[in-house]
Amino acid sequence: MLFYKRASGKSPSTIADYRNSFDKLQTFFAKNPPFVSITRDQLVAFFAWLQDEYVCAANGHIQRKPIHLSPKTILNIHVALSALWTWEVNEGLVEKNIVRTIDAPRVQPPVIETFSKEQIEALLKACDRSARRPSFAISGLAQSDRAPYVI
Repeated sequence: MLFYKRASGKSPSTIADYRNSFDKLQTFFAKNPPFVSITRDQLVAFFAWLQDEYVCAANGHIQRKPIHLSPKTILNIHVALSALWTWEVNEGLVEKNIVRTIDAPRVQPPVIETFSKEQIEALLKACDRSARRPSFAISGLAQSDRAPYVI
């Protein structure tokens, strides 16, 4: 399925997201069952596991505490698995997309806190003050060359 999605023009990020979602499904099953034997009840248990028990450990260079997946991430996994089952239906490997019979998690749009007018003015004043400071050639530009780039 991943080769098909790549050939159909999906972005590398989408392919990576699919692979990550499929890895989580594989992690859920103690054994690797045949795809056609996976039931709706098992997928319901999988999504409940993602919400309640799965913990995303820190990886890479950033140190942080392990966290639970956000509803948006679980929705992305739901979408990826639905795409997988749709592909399986189209290939004649399964009869129906059982993922579509499972409600996807609801996702609230993020609350974006904007700057107040006073905060914006303070930021602009700080930029103006820093533009008037003498440069010690840290940036490699003379003060007169740097001025057009200051916000």
